[in-house]
Amino acid sequence: MSGYKLVHRRIQQEEKRLQSVYDGMPIKGKGTREDTQKRVLREMQEMTFLLARECNILVNYPKLSIQGNKVVLGPPTILLPDCRYVTFEQLKELEISEIKRREVKKG
Repeated sequence: MSGYKLVHRRIQQEEKRLQSVYDGMPIKGKGTREDTQKRVLREMQEMTFLLARECNILVNYPKLSIQGNKVVLGPPTILLPDCRYVTFEQLKELEISEIKRREVKKG
């Protein structure tokens, strides 16, 4: 497993970082200012761009919403390099099975 980057863990890291950025924003439900709403989207787009460059995948949050005083990302959809859409759980299973397959091949 050394040297192999687990993409699902990287996505979780970025989600936590993004949520901490969102926690510092003045979110007030429907009364959230327009520039704050744009900043929420811009921060999410920057995170997905970073993941695309770093991990060679596209991540999207189609259910991103402002609910009360917080931003809810919702479940991500992930486009793999072979043009398959997968959920976060499917990505995790794919990576774990690939690691196990490599370990068996080595051993």
